[in-house]
Amino acid sequence: MAHTHEEQVPPARSLIENEGEDIMRSCVDCGITAPITETTNTLMGPLHGWRLTLRVGSDGRRVGDWRCPECWAVARKRPK
Repeated sequence: MAHTHEEQVPPARSLIENEGEDIMRSCVDCGITAPITETTNTLMGPLHGWRLTLRVGSDGRRVGDWRCPECWAVARKRPK
């Protein structure tokens, strides 16, 4: 049985893929606005270096936290 693209996409995908929508993303630590890109994959790629971490919010839903390269360098060194 062939799988469709939608069946292979994890539920969190909708939080990070919003193609066609104008969404302003900013760093959760310093507040700087992310550069405008065609896709979030471009934002996370080597050109821009932004990172997205997922966590569970107080309401039990997944929350995506964007970090700029400078803040990500600090955040990844923090104890988990």
